[in-house]
Amino acid sequence: MVSTSRALLTTAYCPPISYLSVAKQVDTLYIEQWENYQKGSYRNRMHIGTGNGQLALSVPLQSGKHQRMPIREVRIDYQQPWLKIHRDSIHTAYRSAPFFIDYAPAFFAALDKKPAFLFDLNLLMLDIAFRSWQIKTPIVFTESYNPTTAPEVLDYRHRILPNRSHPKNNHTQQESPTYPQVFDDRNGFLENLSFLDLLFCQGPEGALYLHQFSPVEL
Repeated sequence: MVSTSRALLTTAYCPPISYLSVAKQVDTLYIEQWENYQKGSYRNRMHIGTGNGQLALSVPLQSGKHQRMPIREVRIDYQQPWLKIHRDSIHTAYRSAPFFIDYAPAFFAALDKKPAFLFDLNLLMLDIAFRSWQIKTPIVFTESYNPTTAPEVLDYRHRILPNRSHPKNNHTQQESPTYPQVFDDRNGFLENLSFLDLLFCQGPEGALYLHQFSPVEL
């Protein structure tokens, strides 16, 4: 359990379990809305578990991935067939998951809305997680960009990244708790995938897992 009542996160597309663990365990969640887009992050990427292991699914962006573009202004490129790729990949990976039929329609409906901006798509996905697990944490958007935060606010903006292991493992060398996954007989347990993996595999019980998956204090 995190020891602070507030945490700061970036926007994220179908964010990983560590992201939702933070969101559920704090009293207030701040989301950064004044930063510039940064590549190599969860802002437009999620990881799912497939029969061939972990798969990254990315949302293509218009005008390239400009590091200096304000995150609220980043537009999604619907000229590329990413919607079909994401739909097909999710269906193939999770159609046999116990709770896929219960929660997949909400995910596909969110994609059908085709919001113009990445930030808005990400909010739709975060709303699915919050409603599915009845997460009541208030979300507050930052009023300006600051590279540092107040001491009482945990800053996860540069901690939860696709190219690094879960922060808890870096700190304690302990393995994260597991849950049954669709292809764990082939892959073993794949850690910190998109929240969709936990939702489709565990359903409502995923909310309990979020408390076990304790983020490290900064």
